[in-house]
Amino acid sequence: MSARPAAGGFTLVEAMIASAILAISLAALLPLQLMGVRMNRWSERTLDASLLGTDLSENIARWNYSDPRLAPLTTVSSFSDSTLVATWDMGRYAQATRKAQFSDSPTADQNATGYDSLGASYQGLSSDVNGDGKADFTRYWNVYAIDPTGSGTPNGKLIQIIVRWNEPNVGWHQVALTTFKRNPANLF
Repeated sequence: MSARPAAGGFTLVEAMIASAILAISLAALLPLQLMGVRMNRWSERTLDASLLGTDLSENIARWNYSDPRLAPLTTVSSFSDSTLVATWDMGRYAQATRKAQFSDSPTADQNATGYDSLGASYQGLSSDVNGDGKADFTRYWNVYAIDPTGSGTPNGKLIQIIVRWNEPNVGWHQVALTTFKRNPANLF
């Protein structure tokens, strides 16, 4: 019987095949990694937009009911009124498909009737989230008087808040929320 030689390790061909399999596996994971990075950025921006919208909502709660920044566009009879529903989505392009009533943009804003509506004395969060001197987000809001009974004295004002931002190579995104301000004349 003849003795077999002891195995001495991998051959060059085996090492090259193993390296090729590893390279193909890593290349398959790269798109997943890129998608994860994009989703993390989108999640971060969505959270920032939600915080800015909530901040504006909390500030609106402190504004006087007759504040000019709360002048209603129109009076609606329900929360599902078509006039109100039509203004929720401002679209995915820089030029919005719907023009908002107010904007916090410090310069003229093609997407709102009134701009710089928060003014320099605003005590809330800045739309310049990263601190580079340019707004990263724009807050918009529309105000509707709600009069479900048609009495002529609204129960309050529904404020629709929309926060928009541009995601490079993707388009414009938005987060929307509402707040309600009761009419002090209707409090018992």
